[in-house]
Amino acid sequence: MKADRVVFNALIAACAQSGAMARAFDVIAEMEAEIHPIVPDHVTFGTLMKACAKAGQVWIFLPPFSSRMKIYFLEQFLCFMKCM
Repeated sequence: MKADRVVFNALIAACAQSGAMARAFDVIAEMEAEIHPIVPDHVTFGTLMKACAKAGQVWIFLPPFSSRMKIYFLEQFLCFMKCM
């Protein structure tokens, strides 16, 4: 079975719930390193952002992922998150 975006998103959520934030970030790198890269979507970034917020580490999320979010056409998501 080939992992898809849903599987990766679930893995990120599981890592976050268990407190393995470093592993959650590694999962994103694994998504992008696939032979056929899996493009993170708004659910991926939202799950990771929620995990960072829960861990009190939102500052970790923004610098490396704000540029990636622009690459993946998710600027609207970032604007939405700023408004919350």
